[in-house]
Amino acid sequence: MKHILFYGSGAVNLSLIGWLDRKDLRITVLAREGSATAIGSHGVRVECRGLVSVARPKVVTSLSDADRPDLIVIGVKAYSLDEVVSDILANYDREMPVLSVLNGIRHVDYLSSKFTNAFFATICFNAYRTEPWAAVAMSRGPLVFTWSRAADKRIRRATFDLLKGRVEAMQGSDAQDVAYNKLIVNLANALMTMVGFHDHRDRDIAQLQHIASRVMWEGVKVLKANGVKEQRIPGLPTWRMLWMGRYMPQFITVPIFRKKMAASAINSMAQDVERGCQTELEEINGRFLSLADRSSVPVPYNRAVYQIFKEWVASAAGPLSPAEVLLRIRSVSSK
Repeated sequence: MKHILFYGSGAVNLSLIGWLDRKDLRITVLAREGSATAIGSHGVRVECRGLVSVARPKVVTSLSDADRPDLIVIGVKAYSLDEVVSDILANYDREMPVLSVLNGIRHVDYLSSKFTNAFFATICFNAYRTEPWAAVAMSRGPLVFTWSRAADKRIRRATFDLLKGRVEAMQGSDAQDVAYNKLIVNLANALMTMVGFHDHRDRDIAQLQHIASRVMWEGVKVLKANGVKEQRIPGLPTWRMLWMGRYMPQFITVPIFRKKMAASAINSMAQDVERGCQTELEEINGRFLSLADRSSVPVPYNRAVYQIFKEWVASAAGPLSPAEVLLRIRSVSSK
């Protein structure tokens, strides 16, 4: 592959641009006007564990201004996916290879139905933007690479080879199963956003662990009921660990939870709330609740977090304490 186009300038795309940049690879980034101007002036800067990578990609604001790439990396919010796919198909064709780095589960089936060569990079590391042109990543992976059934093997191999040399990349066995397994962790994003965890790391930690463990264990139960298989992904908790977090006494689970969360950064949903943007609540938590309804699995904690988060965003209130969230969950669940 000689030319990669990154559609979107979010934290993950900026990180990948910085890491993949090399002399024999042309990189183009499509960004909105303001971000495009900033990237054009500063380049792309990504910091990871004290090491800084800088790239100078070509910047465009429209696909019509870009040469045909060998691969398009789609790094937008899940709710913008329909618009992006329409744009790509209006300029290219179904054979255009695309690599999605989106959260959620809908994009797997959707992109597989729209493109012959659909690939998926399930991102299992934290990254956040500090400027429209700069990002901080907590690590260079892991990233789990999967693909649609129709994908060309040569393109699949070339895409994976492109990633694995610069990122901690591994191949998964099933795109849907991998996306569902990552979804379990993403279910807690709304909770961590409401309590402002990135700014209040030690507040009511026992109550926070209580809620998070139940949110994620409900996720496991729903996946099992729908025939989803566990995928062992480095950096993500195993289902056995999630069971332990739910049922072991807190004098054991809270210190483990505290240590695990110490390495986390502000999540993407919290970044959206801070910027006053639309969140991915419906694409993550809303779709999970639909899956739970389909399998008739009770998910009282997830249902309450979903409702409380919507009310909290609408109220424009400041961060809630985990103790307050727990009280509201019990109030909602008792109705």
